[in-house]
Amino acid sequence: MTIGVLSKQSGVSADTLRYYERLGLIKPLRSASGYRHYGSDALRILCFIRGAKALHFTLQEIGDLLFLDASDKTTCAAVLKKTATKIREAEEKIEELHEIKKLLEKLTKACPGDETSAEACPILDHLCHGPSHKHAEHA
Repeated sequence: MTIGVLSKQSGVSADTLRYYERLGLIKPLRSASGYRHYGSDALRILCFIRGAKALHFTLQEIGDLLFLDASDKTTCAAVLKKTATKIREAEEKIEELHEIKKLLEKLTKACPGDETSAEACPILDHLCHGPSHKHAEHA
């Protein structure tokens, strides 16, 4: 199928398909006149990419997973290792977001929320000067 047909069937733009091709995620054949021609597996690969992106795998990681998927010698253990790494990354991100939430709550409590000039707002002050400034310490 042509890039236009694949784009319509998959909902992925032609520009994105070309980008995926440059990254080696999809590999169209070329006609004698140079046109891209995608095989029947292209839709499955794009579905795979969409699913992996939904789990926040990077395009590099997706390429690695596609390689594992295409290999006859890949075991579930290899795939599990990639997934375990992603779980650790998600846990680290959750911890980071939790710390951000705690700081925002602290700054919110320090803010009078009244008609005081914004120049005295501890939230804005923190954004300019960082956590070591006077307002965040008193929160």
